[in-house]
Amino acid sequence: MKILFVVTHVFLSEPLGAMILMAICNKDGHETKLVDATRDDLSTHVKEWSPDVIAYSTVSSDLYLIKRQ
Repeated sequence: MKILFVVTHVFLSEPLGAMILMAICNKDGHETKLVDATRDDLSTHVKEWSPDVIAYSTVSSDLYLIKRQ
């Protein structure tokens, strides 16, 4: 299964929660990819990579970044 993890504002610290989940998924044989919604065009990644699951992690104040895609 291909799982796309989406985070916001990766500049002050690593998205450790998403990275741990990615490691677990990779260990179980899944493909994972990490995208920063504030720097990358999310729709392009979805169209080109065609993930089975999209998982996003954000805080309430950044929810608009996910909804605009």
